[in-house]
Amino acid sequence: MPRQDDVFAAALSLPESDRAKLANQLLESLPPPEPKANEAWSAEIERRAREVLDGTVDLLDYDEVMAELRTLDGK
Repeated sequence: MPRQDDVFAAALSLPESDRAKLANQLLESLPPPEPKANEAWSAEIERRAREVLDGTVDLLDYDEVMAELRTLDGK
């Protein structure tokens, strides 16, 4: 049986449309998420969106986040 790294490398060599089709097939092969998990994620997304719209959270732009991640990673 081929190793996961080998399969991944082979998949990356495919044209974009074939990679998209393969990705979709792989996702469809997984069991559906638990209904309660979907409900929990929906509630969390709504809570966070409400905080953004209400202005009760501080937002960072992409460059700020990436700079902070680089300092945490030691790069």
